[in-house]
Amino acid sequence: MSYIQNFKQKFPDQVTPEMSEGYHGGNSKINEFTLDSEALRENKDEVAGVLFMAGENEARKNGTYVTKAMLKMNRVVSSLSPPSRADIVYMLSNCPNKDETLKKYDSDPREAYFKATDHIFKGGSAHKCYIILSQEFYKDHPKEFVKNMIHVRYDGIVISKGDKVLSYIVFNPKCIHIVK
Repeated sequence: MSYIQNFKQKFPDQVTPEMSEGYHGGNSKINEFTLDSEALRENKDEVAGVLFMAGENEARKNGTYVTKAMLKMNRVVSSLSPPSRADIVYMLSNCPNKDETLKKYDSDPREAYFKATDHIFKGGSAHKCYIILSQEFYKDHPKEFVKNMIHVRYDGIVISKGDKVLSYIVFNPKCIHIVK
């Protein structure tokens, strides 16, 4: 019996077609994912969140302990469409080091804010815009980035190449159901 079938039997009220199987690799055993979890970290090339790989072998490359989970993400960041302007404004306005970071764009705070917003939107897709936000504005504050992404109602990001899912970055710990 597959993990998905087993999960469906144990938690029939939590299973939807949007559920995906993911594997988290790390250096310690994880019994629960939280915003304070060591698994929540800033990714160098991606946004902050809990990284799950689509395959167990890929996850093993990130650590000796592999945690299997069912991921139920209702709202994911798109790699095809642009982000909501309201969401970007919220993320930028609530950045912990906003004033310091905005100084890079202009000495006038109002002009700096507009230039930063334009810079973020040059990413094109929502996925790329949130990478810019995470790396430039939340660089030292991955936990705040994740909290704000949850606030604007995003559960995570699905990273794929063509039709094949490679990995998931999950913001909302409530979307992670560990398979024992």
